[in-house]
Amino acid sequence: MRVVLALIACAFLCPSILFAQPKPVHDITVCELRLHAGEFDHETVRVRGTADLEFEIFALYDPQCKDTKATDVWLTFGGDVSDIATYCCGDHSRRPGHVLELDGKPVPLRKDGAFEQFYKLVRASRNRTPTGAPCASDCHFYRVTATLTGVFLAEKNTEKEHLGYGHLGCCSLLIIEQVVGVSAERTAVPLSGAQNEPISCDEYATASPQRPGQQRQFEELLNQNKFVLAEKMTADSAEQLSRRGDQAWRSKPLAMAAHAILIRELQHWALVADPKLRLDKCTEPASLDEQRYDYASCSWYSGDGMQDFSVNFMRKKKNSPSATSSRSPWLLTSANARVCHVDAALATANIH
Repeated sequence: MRVVLALIACAFLCPSILFAQPKPVHDITVCELRLHAGEFDHETVRVRGTADLEFEIFALYDPQCKDTKATDVWLTFGGDVSDIATYCCGDHSRRPGHVLELDGKPVPLRKDGAFEQFYKLVRASRNRTPTGAPCASDCHFYRVTATLTGVFLAEKNTEKEHLGYGHLGCCSLLIIEQVVGVSAERTAVPLSGAQNEPISCDEYATASPQRPGQQRQFEELLNQNKFVLAEKMTADSAEQLSRRGDQAWRSKPLAMAAHAILIRELQHWALVADPKLRLDKCTEPASLDEQRYDYASCSWYSGDGMQDFSVNFMRKKKNSPSATSSRSPWLLTSANARVCHVDAALATANIH
């Protein structure tokens, strides 16, 4: 009984023992955060800005910021959401259920309606320009602004070392824990047949046969310049992928093999390709002198820029050990798709 009374008393008199005090949230502008990054290192901040997602870029900006020398703010998600930018270096994916940790503590992400809107709108862009050329940085359908709350890690520069985040350690980092106040402005990027409808884009890929940890092992081989072993690891993975289902395509010419895989994967992904889908190109098998395999690919796209597909292969060179001829069977390394579509779930989004 005394123990119970002591606990009850402590609940009123010792709240700091039973309940962890929440860390203060600093409301700040993008410009202030960039200029005074060191003052907010490892602090929780709330900041409103526009997200910039491109190749090797996922950053928060504000056109009002005038100091171009101030550190940029790279964005990543908390929780188990993988990075959405392609950048150097390493593997930036997270397996479902594996939450990002900082200093041994999980950094959660609130996956509510505002997050879903932000995630979809930021990633919505054409796959190709109207001329059919691959998009570089001018194909986004929306310019997305939101208020982001999360843990901030400042870029550090000293005489002895540089510690940064994002592409090549370019920036400071904001780990997003919550998104509110999402607003999207329609850009001038053209749409076909859905001018006033909200658009989102989904990505699909062949299921990798690699086990957890193999990607890290592959990167370690590359870092150690053990390229032959790394290439063999890729080939072993591709062999496992290639043995699934009917394998008649493996001995066919490149274009026929790629088309067979495309049809198979469309069925697997439950996608319907544009009836006027265009073949972009099939690259001739090629490789570096020190490589033991040739690499080739085929790609397709829709005229409205809303669909894009690719199939990638490798096969042993004629002069490679254990290769019997230049017509060694194809190995499927990957098949990928990116399809944009009208998304009714975005009907309530603040798009203007």
